[in-house]
Amino acid sequence: MIAMQRLAPEIRRLQQEYKGLENREQLNRELMRVYREERINPAGSCLPLLLQMPVLIVLYDVIKGLSNKLITLVQGHSVAVPQPRYIPNSSRLYHQLVAGHGAMNWLGINLALQPFSAHARWFGFLPYLALVLVAVGLQYVQLAQTKRRSPATAQANPQMRTVQSFLPILRPLRSKHDGWLPGQVGFAEWSASPSETESKAMKFADTLSFLLGQWTLERFLTDHRSGTDGRFEGSATINRSSSGQSAGFGTRAHYEEVGTMHFGRHVGPASRSLELVRLESAIVMLYFPDGEPFVDLDLRSGTWRSSHPCGEDVYEILTVVRSPSEFEEHWRVHGPTEDYDAVATLRRSD
Repeated sequence: MIAMQRLAPEIRRLQQEYKGLENREQLNRELMRVYREERINPAGSCLPLLLQMPVLIVLYDVIKGLSNKLITLVQGHSVAVPQPRYIPNSSRLYHQLVAGHGAMNWLGINLALQPFSAHARWFGFLPYLALVLVAVGLQYVQLAQTKRRSPATAQANPQMRTVQSFLPILRPLRSKHDGWLPGQVGFAEWSASPSETESKAMKFADTLSFLLGQWTLERFLTDHRSGTDGRFEGSATINRSSSGQSAGFGTRAHYEEVGTMHFGRHVGPASRSLELVRLESAIVMLYFPDGEPFVDLDLRSGTWRSSHPCGEDVYEILTVVRSPSEFEEHWRVHGPTEDYDAVATLRRSD
């Protein structure tokens, strides 16, 4: 670019000398002669853009990974489970994304959506389209400022000027797979899109055999009525009951979790216990300590969805096995008295 600035007076002289369409070919020959003599590649100014591409590609994929979803079959139905990538699954951001079903809300806008995603109302695409127009407009403002600071460079390298004039439009128009510009990248990089990545969940022959053992437990929850976030940290133990059979139908096990609950300003001990009974086809039934049924659980396919009515409230639980030593529970509780989301991650510790 510095070399092009140095040649700018000579290039302007040639442009003045060979004006008109009839002299265009002669002008090009003279320009190429000057470039050869000075050993300058007129396309060299594109090199800074090419050097940025690996960084932008990585940034694009990282931000796109925040809204990644796992598509899996649960009892014959296709279910999209938020599974953010590239961030620790023990981080607060990870659990907030999962508890929010992949939504990233900012000023009333879900930044994980695109202008032409499915919106609750027909005009819901307008804020996203406005972000696209603002992003494109800002890039043209930036180009105009660059030209004013260095007009000689802009005149000396018309090829570069042409490429730059199209970049603000081409960036939002990515591939058909990614669609139009979503909002999640904001003004850092004008392209990213949520993707739903198909992935096979872990599969096991027997649910209870997988669950038995000791686990570390981390649970994040959001109470939508009070707007309060909570966190439980502790451990869970699942052992066969002494009165249970060694294997097969009717085998019993006891679930016990203990730890510390942080909810708003409250910090204190918390615990919970359940009874597990293996049913036919290796399905496990969970019971409260008083014998009342809670939910059934079948992890042979790697995922399972169940629900439990509690008065007028409903507990909806999706269990997903991430690996032989880790699984997650996604809770959605709603009704007249309860309204919260919770995500629990259990990792084997034995």
